Amino acid sequence: PVEYANILLLRNDSSLVKGTHSDLDGQFTFLSVTPDNYLIKITCLGYLDTYINLPTVTQNIDLGTLTISDNTQVLHEIVVTANRVIEKNNKQILFPDAMQIKTSTQGFDLLNKMQIPDIVINGANRTISALDGGGVQIRINGVKADVNDLSAIRPENILRIDFYNMPGARYGNENVSAVIDVILKEKSTGGYVMTDLMNAFLVGFGNDQIVAKINNKDSEFGFNYALSYRDYKSRWHDSDDVFNFPNNPFERKTQGAKMPFGYQLHDLNLSYNLVSKDKLFINIVLKNQILSNHHSKLDNLIYYSNRQETTRSQSQEKRKSNTPVVDAYLKYKLSDKQSIALNLVGTYINTNYSRIYSESDEATPLISLDNTTDGKKYSLISELIYEKIFTDNLSLNAGAKHLQGYTKNTYVGSSNALLEMNNTNSYAYTEVNGTYRNLGYSAGIGVTRIWFKEKKHDYTYYSLRPSIQLTYKFHKYFTSRYAFIRSIETPSLGELSDVRQAIDAFLYTEGNPSLQPYNIFSNLLTFNYKRDRIGVSLTLRHRYYDKPIMESIYREGNKLVNVSENQPKFQQSGGLLNLQIEAIKNIWRLNLTGGLNHYQSNGNNYLHRYTNYWGSVSSNFAYKNFDLNLAVYSRRNSLWGEYINIGEDYQTVDVGYKYKDVKLGIGMLYPFKTDWSGGYENLSSLMREKSMTHITDNGHMLYFKFSWNFSYGKKGKSFTKNLNNEDSDNGIKSLGK
Repeated sequence: PVEYANILLLRNDSSLVKGTHSDLDGQFTFLSVTPDNYLIKITCLGYLDTYINLPTVTQNIDLGTLTISDNTQVLHEIVVTANRVIEKNNKQILFPDAMQIKTSTQGFDLLNKMQIPDIVINGANRTISALDGGGVQIRINGVKADVNDLSAIRPENILRIDFYNMPGARYGNENVSAVIDVILKEKSTGGYVMTDLMNAFLVGFGNDQIVAKINNKDSEFGFNYALSYRDYKSRWHDSDDVFNFPNNPFERKTQGAKMPFGYQLHDLNLSYNLVSKDKLFINIVLKNQILSNHHSKLDNLIYYSNRQETTRSQSQEKRKSNTPVVDAYLKYKLSDKQSIALNLVGTYINTNYSRIYSESDEATPLISLDNTTDGKKYSLISELIYEKIFTDNLSLNAGAKHLQGYTKNTYVGSSNALLEMNNTNSYAYTEVNGTYRNLGYSAGIGVTRIWFKEKKHDYTYYSLRPSIQLTYKFHKYFTSRYAFIRSIETPSLGELSDVRQAIDAFLYTEGNPSLQPYNIFSNLLTFNYKRDRIGVSLTLRHRYYDKPIMESIYREGNKLVNVSENQPKFQQSGGLLNLQIEAIKNIWRLNLTGGLNHYQSNGNNYLHRYTNYWGSVSSNFAYKNFDLNLAVYSRRNSLWGEYINIGEDYQTVDVGYKYKDVKLGIGMLYPFKTDWSGGYENLSSLMREKSMTHITDNGHMLYFKFSWNFSYGKKGKSFTKNLNNEDSDNGIKSLGK
């Protein structure tokens, strides 16, 4: 039966006599009809119009069963024009457009083309970082994920990006500067296979991935394998150090020889996903990450200002790690507007780290060091989340998270020690989000409890984490947002280790079990103007660190000891101005960003100030099946403690051609430079130091891209969990910067 079809009783001249519609059983009736010649017209959306001729109606007539035909028509693409960026009270909502989706091969590639102002995406190394130097957390439908998970998504399956450049109470213990939550469409393909390859022509460089997903009724089985490898032939390290010993100051210059460098990183995920009647969701994931750096050598000539002879130093670092993870998740929908979810994650991190260092002159060895660390870390993370939507303008979420960890590290070399550490980290929060007219608001409060014990060192620490965010829409094109968050930063297990290790003949590094967590007070103010093909945004930020953990250098005789301590304070302030222009509609987009960061570091025995100016330009040009992409970033340097970190000046250009499900591309890394470089500068009064590392293999590096993906089978609903936790702190302190 066809419900609610329109039925018209017409005269032969098409004038209307009566009208009605069919009921739930498809039936209809015309009463009190004057005898005459009539025509019945039946119309209904999705069906062809049907006409029935009724000559000389003089009595009751039963028309019986009437059949109407489907009207199936393939429509052209429907384009809805709206702002690609929507400002909410606690986030930005960004929508990819048709050009970006068409020219992208997978989720990471699409994110790169969307040009989010506050983050830097390195397409060659597949890394994402915040412009303020902090970390960026990736989530997929609320799930904590990584770059490989993001790269496993088909671009057309991405609905939008929720971007949090000031994460609220929900992310209170994550210690990140920004969160990127990729929201997928409700439907996903029943079967899906994807291969994405990026490899250099003449250099050992590759980022390769293969993904497969298969649906069977309510179940989905997934496989995801990614390999990232480097096998460089030419890496070297130069440094210039000044040791200000009272009775014997001297300068040490290090000139590096070109040496090989390489590693392999394997990521393997097996997943099972069950969706039962849209109420119960179960997800089980088995993960394993295997890291091995097979080449990490440095060979240097050293010149001392207080010696006649030249010495030679050699060092080699080796690191192997194996990180299996079992991740179990359950979510139950109590109703359409409220749900409860539970996530349990067990992690084992097995790390073997070693560093060999030697220095000698032509006749005799001066120093020989061999430090090794065997680390084992076990942890269990549990999290419970409740979400409730009261109205379209008011929602609540609350939750609790607990980490229980045990670490056992064996140190052998310049210091022999067995350290066993127990730690817990508990966090509970509640957060309210709502809107009132043109004002959006988000307010939350979180409570953190941290406990740590290693030998005789035992402490418990509590902290409140309030947050408030306000967004006001002055005009449909102009919005402003203010956010304040108090967060807590905890020392890493490596920093807490009670171990001293030698780096070279003059330098030692030492852990500090008496370190205390510290608070960060963050303020953010943004102004955004979006209209037509132009977008302008201004972001102002200030952070105050109360008793932060930063490094200090102390002198002990003719040795210098680098140790982490709680220092008085640290401040960071700055801003960025971003301009996005669609120079040619649906073809060419430009993204221009410039900014500055000012730092003030107040230590127990030092005061340093530093200002860094930086800029970037990126361009995406697409026409038909071709696209051309360019990105150039200047160095973003930063100060922390007494060290200035010298960032990389990233450059890349590539061109691609896409035909159906296959895309071929060719590009160049650092087209305007002959090498990659990065390093640090030490401002300590006891030891002035500037160190730079260079890799010539990256300069003018040609690479090719190949992507092939296809889907098959029927469409079925898929579900992605909105909780995921993973432990990545191996508890080991590496030697050197």
